[in-house]
Amino acid sequence: MGKARILVVDDNEKNVELLEAILQAADFEVLKAYDGKQAIEMVGKERPDLLLLDIMMPQLDGFQACEILRKDPQNAGLPVIMVTAKDKESDIVQSLERGADDYIVKPINKKELLEKIGDMLAKANKGSLPSQFYFKKLESQQPDK
Repeated sequence: MGKARILVVDDNEKNVELLEAILQAADFEVLKAYDGKQAIEMVGKERPDLLLLDIMMPQLDGFQACEILRKDPQNAGLPVIMVTAKDKESDIVQSLERGADDYIVKPINKKELLEKIGDMLAKANKGSLPSQFYFKKLESQQPDK
């Protein structure tokens, strides 16, 4: 397997550039999107290995984008880490309820970011992402059609 491909989604170009520099230095391939709508299109076309998703964006915010992505079973194994300035517990809970696997508060700590990415990629390979458990539970609660 080659380099892991990470899609960075943030409407602030400086944030995208900062994340891109950190990720490229750690030998990741970086894909970029600048709003939630573009992120959904990129996930469908590019099939990244992990998604770093800002919450506050135009068109579709990170909460909405994550929820839409999670409705597609093809994205069940896609690790999603919210990367945002929003640091209230309610924001973290809402992110997890909408399908995010982890949460990082800006300003970004490079070591924390890279550790969480490594952890999420390992969990995705094992099929043990928090969102995968959540969706398996949801499926088991669905009545048989």
